[in-house]
Amino acid sequence: MLSVTGPLSDMLKWILSHLNSSMVQRQMYGHGIGRFSKEEVYKLMEKDMRTLAELLGDKKYFMGHKMSTVDTAVFGHLAQAMWTLPGTRPEQLIKGELINLAMFCERMRRKFWPEWFVDIEDLYYDGADTDSSEGSPTGLMDFGLFSRTDTMEESEASDKHTHSHTHSPDTDHSLFDSDVGTGSDNEPQLKCEPPSPDPPNPAPSKPSPKPPNP
Repeated sequence: MLSVTGPLSDMLKWILSHLNSSMVQRQMYGHGIGRFSKEEVYKLMEKDMRTLAELLGDKKYFMGHKMSTVDTAVFGHLAQAMWTLPGTRPEQLIKGELINLAMFCERMRRKFWPEWFVDIEDLYYDGADTDSSEGSPTGLMDFGLFSRTDTMEESEASDKHTHSHTHSPDTDHSLFDSDVGTGSDNEPQLKCEPPSPDPPNPAPSKPSPKPPNP
């Protein structure tokens, strides 16, 4: 909402807020979700999430081991409950009882957005109104920031085809052994001829004998 200044700023803010709220309510009613109460909306949400959890089961993706457009559509909805609704009932469900949906969301995130930083605290539900004796939601086991178990099998399989050998400091390629070269490596090798033998040293001449004294 735009900032309103002046002597009638409070009244203008009140009018604009009511106009916007009535507009949003009409749109939500036309969409269908605005025809239910808040409690009914939460019940419908929980029913849909439990149905998705049953469809997913122990599979990697909803249609099996290969990804489909169904997974992308479901991820777009579940990601909001996974990361953007802290302290709500959707977060409590997805990170607690329906843990397979949370693992699915984390798998999709790591596959398409590996640079997407996730705080380690975001992988846990810390509900203040839930008691541990009542089965409070637990964290994502073995799903910390540095855990990659059962999430990157496809990428590991593709890496085996592209990288058939391991690199070492002695065999790894660098800029210096590329096509650029450093000078002597790219110059044509000249034929090495054997050096010519040195001429023999002449024998030292013997001094002539001195004539006898008379």
